[in-house]
Amino acid sequence: MIVDQKNSVVLKQFKNAKKINRDKIASVSLLKNKNLVLDLNRNQMRLGINAIGNLFSQYSIPYWEFKRTLPTYKAPDGIADLYLRGHFQTNMNLTVSNDSYDIDSNVPYADRLKRRYNPFGLSGKYHDAAETKITVDYNSLFHKELNK
Repeated sequence: MIVDQKNSVVLKQFKNAKKINRDKIASVSLLKNKNLVLDLNRNQMRLGINAIGNLFSQYSIPYWEFKRTLPTYKAPDGIADLYLRGHFQTNMNLTVSNDSYDIDSNVPYADRLKRRYNPFGLSGKYHDAAETKITVDYNSLFHKELNK
């Protein structure tokens, strides 16, 4: 079989594949889904679930079940709110480095809450939901670069 090297799609894709910066595509995919990841983390915190899938230490199972039924919740003034709303939640940010990300909050007491509760990071179904969307976007961007 004779291959027309000038017009071969496979050879073109092979050459393009060598030039693709996968870390950059991963970063773009993560940044494209920044709001999704932050919203999923907020939802996870609302249920009292930390970054590794455990309940926050002060949550008992009955209270957690009760908390899940609440349509809305606002912590009293002066109480750090990891659960739904408040400065801690509204100041959350996602920082991307290559193919990984870090979630944080730009409030002065964030480090103390991170040490105590480990709230930043997705676990279980929250991780799976983000991974599915990010993977779809990654594959789409990779395919686009492959066929330039």
